[in-house]
Amino acid sequence: MTTAEPLLTIFDVACSADHAFDVWTTRTGTWWPKDHTVGGAGDVDVVIEAGVGGRLLERRGDGTEHVWGEITTWEPPSRLGFRWHIGRPAEVATDVEVRFLAQGADATRVEIEQQGFERFGEQAGVLRTRNVVGWGSLLPHFTKAAEER
Repeated sequence: MTTAEPLLTIFDVACSADHAFDVWTTRTGTWWPKDHTVGGAGDVDVVIEAGVGGRLLERRGDGTEHVWGEITTWEPPSRLGFRWHIGRPAEVATDVEVRFLAQGADATRVEIEQQGFERFGEQAGVLRTRNVVGWGSLLPHFTKAAEER
């Protein structure tokens, strides 16, 4: 494996694919940890604007916005893709695809594939490792929110 190889994270949630997609895209601010934002903890909401061209962003209580990325694929309830550049210039975004694969009426496999680390040259491995840790700390919050209904 090279340090720029795509990162694939796979996990299961006990809910329908429709519900998982909905929680990920329309209720992001309810499960995304406030300390995983550009501005840090505090009065912040995380928003995903529906549809291709929509933005991923954090909105502070004072109206300040930090754009994290742009939606590139919008296929409810099965696929969401976005260019991801939280805390970095948009020119050095990675590409993320989130797939919601129904495994039954109340079971969904979620696959997150992130690629484009090679854009960071010698820092590719460091950034990829940070994302392994980041997804690992973030996804339990999503799983809990999706399964609580």
